[in-house]
Order: sequence, then structure tokens, then C-alpha cells
Amino acid sequence: MAERDFGVLEQYGCKLYSVSRGRGAFICETNRGPVILREYSGRPEKLTARAELLEYLAENGFKVDYCIKNLEGSYISTDSSGMEYILCCWFHAKECDIKSFSDVCVAIQSMARLHKLLEGYQNDSEAEFQIARSLREEYDKHNKELKMIRNYLSDKHRKSDFELLAAANCQEFLSEGLEAAAIIKESGYDAAYQDAVSRKLLCHGDYNYHNVFVSEQRGCICGFEQCGVNLRLTDLYNFMRKLMEKYDWDVKMGYLMLREYDNIYPLSAEDVRLLGVMFSYPEKFWKILNYYFNANKAWIPNKNMEKLKIAVKQNRARREFVRTLYGT
Repeated sequence: MAERDFGVLEQYGCKLYSVSRGRGAFICETNRGPVILREYSGRPEKLTARAELLEYLAENGFKVDYCIKNLEGSYISTDSSGMEYILCCWFHAKECDIKSFSDVCVAIQSMARLHKLLEGYQNDSEAEFQIARSLREEYDKHNKELKMIRNYLSDKHRKSDFELLAAANCQEFLSEGLEAAAIIKESGYDAAYQDAVSRKLLCHGDYNYHNVFVSEQRGCICGFEQCGVNLRLTDLYNFMRKLMEKYDWDVKMGYLMLREYDNIYPLSAEDVRLLGVMFSYPEKFWKILNYYFNANKAWIPNKNMEKLKIAVKQNRARREFVRTLYGT
């Protein structure tokens, strides 16, 4: 984007003081405070549905990157080259530091408050919020992929160190995946998922520490692009899984996060069991192998080998955490 094209900010009545790159966009200091200017190529209807949700959250005291209308009352503005942009508010805050227990607590508490506030939102734009695929479908799909990768590695004669380690562990993780798929069919997941769909319950969809900023012990949430209809426990699961990997699946850390969430948005015994089902699927192992299988197999980055080693090393601790959630 050429400097002259920052004139698009004039369509919002903004005077630009400074600009920097960040999060694939332009973070601008203006007379209206910090804002973030993003290219937009999606459907206006989808943007409007998300913008209305974010306005609701902001009006109820939640700090989010809500969309700003231009002087003509539109969320989308076009620059001199015909490129479309949206402008959102931004924060003077630092990204959540996962090494800081205080920041982690703020992130979990903010998620719980977000879920609680979403209870009061009337989602009348069902067609504009995607319905997430059920975990039953996800697990079946992932397991088919793991079987294909296992067979591919088994038939391959010359294997790299990465492929040798993957092949040696693939059957064990596949067995865990098949077990998780069987457990979820016998759990209360289907009923909970269908309830979320029928009630059009919204969740963030991509709640992770990169989308949480902390200022004065308060969470500022962004990254609602994947917001959709789904069981809200998936937000909690996704955030916790990534943190638990960083903390070597420390059971104490896991329960501290659950406590922080439960203090604001209470978890039932069934909720905890459903989390156990989610954590029982070896998602990290599947992600690493799926990336490998769909990428250039002739060159495997060293970081992928490190990720695989960690996933294998942490597996016993992960299963121990799952066992505690099941109460056995």
C-alpha cells in the first residue's frame, strides 16, 4: 500500500500521525486513537454480521477490535486503486505472555466473560455465521488421514529421521485417535453440539494467546474472523491445549485454568468430561503429520522434527491429564 493511499483514512475522519506494520495489516495512530487498517475481500454480509456482534460486545464493556463505519455509514472503504479496506479500533496493550501466569489468568477470565456475554446476544444472522463441523466428523476425517500416512510411511523404503520417528509412533497415536472417535460417539457430545447449533450459540472460533492482549489486568480480544456457531467448550479446549503443550501438560496448570474459567462461567461435570474427550484426541501429532504429508516431503524443516519429538515425549503426560478429567 503506497503512502498516498493512506488517504483512505480520510473516509473515516481520521488524521494519521504514525503507522507501523503488524498482524498482516497497518496499525495506525490517529486523532481517534489506535486503529488497524486491513484489506478486505470477503462478502459484505458476513462482515456486517461480525461487526454487529463486536458492537454488541463493545457496548457491553468488552474490549474488542470492533469495526468502524466510514463517514458514509459503510464498514468497507475503497482506496484510489480500487482496493477495499476495513478499519477497526486497536489497543495500547501487550500480547498475552504465556510465561506469565497472571496474563494466562486474564486470558481465561476474558474468555469466560466473553462466553457469558454471548449468552445474551440474539444471533439473527445465522446464514452469515458458519456452523462448525462436529468433532465426530473431524475425528473420522483425521483418522482416515492418519491411516493413509501410516500406510505411506510403511511402504516407503528410505526414510528420513523424521519419517522413522513418525512411522514408529503412528500406530500408537492412530489407536488413540480411533479410541477418541469411539468415546465421543458414546458421550454426550452429540446432544451438546446439536443444542449449540439449534440455539445458534456463537463462540470466538480462534481463541488463542495471539488474539488476547493485556492492559492493566484486563483482556482485549481480537481475531473474530472465525467466529461461528459451535460448542463454546471448543474455545476453552483450543486455548488450553496450546498452553498445556507449552507447560508439558502439567496437571496443576490445567486445573488452575479450569478454575479461573469456572469461577466466572461455571463448568458442569459433563462439561469437564467432554473436555476430557477433546483432549483424548492426539491433535498435535495429527497436525504435524498432516502438514508433512501435504507439504514438500523432500525437505522437512528442523522445527517439524522438534515438534514431533515433543509430541511423542509429552504423550504420556497428556494421557494422564485426560485420565484426571475422566475422574479415574
